[in-house]
Amino acid sequence: MLLQYMKELLKSQGYKFLTLKMNRIHTPMKQVMMRLNYSGLIELDKCNVLEMFGFFGLWHTKDYVKYVKHIDFFEIDKKIIRYAKLGFRNDNVDFYCGDSIQYIGNTDKKYDLVIADSPICLDVYDKETGIPNFLGDMFRVSAENGALIFNIKTKHLTKYKKIREKIQLTSTKEVKDIFFVVRNKKITYVVVALGASLCNKQE
Repeated sequence: MLLQYMKELLKSQGYKFLTLKMNRIHTPMKQVMMRLNYSGLIELDKCNVLEMFGFFGLWHTKDYVKYVKHIDFFEIDKKIIRYAKLGFRNDNVDFYCGDSIQYIGNTDKKYDLVIADSPICLDVYDKETGIPNFLGDMFRVSAENGALIFNIKTKHLTKYKKIREKIQLTSTKEVKDIFFVVRNKKITYVVVALGASLCNKQE
C-alpha cells in the first residue's frame, strides 16, 4: 500500500509543482522586458498581459509579474491551475482554466503584451520556421504599440530571415522591432514590438 501511495504521489501535479518551485530556473524574460521598456517600445507598468499556456507559472511568469500592471493567466488543466494560484497570491493575476488558442480566436479584448510559451510538444508550428500557426490571432488581440512574445525551437534560428519575413506578412500592425533571445539549447524567445494598425490589412 505504501509503495502504491508513493507511486501515485510522484505522478501527482502537486508533487511536480513543489519540485519545480524548489528547483526553479530563471529565464531571460526579465531581460526581454527591460529591453522593451528601456528602448521605449512599451511601458511595462501600464501593461495588461495575456499569458498563454501558463502551466504552473513558475518559469518566466515569475520573472516578469512584478513589472506589469495585470496578467490574464490561461492554463487548460484545472489541476495545474489550482497549484499555479498558490504562487501568485499577492500579485495582480486573474486565472482562467481554458484553451488559450481558442480564446484568442474569439475574444475582442486587447492586450498590451501577449506571451505564448507554447509547449514544444504541441503540433502548432510551421515546420520550416517554427512560428506558431496561431500567430495571426496573437496579432489580432494585441493592442497598438504593444508587443508579443512567442517561443520557437532554437534550431529554427538558422531560418531567422524567413521568420522575420513571415512575421511581417502576418502582422496587422506596424512592426517596430523584432529580436531573438535564446532561452536555452531547445527554446528561443521571439519578441515583436508593434506600432499602429495597418489599414490596408484590415479588410
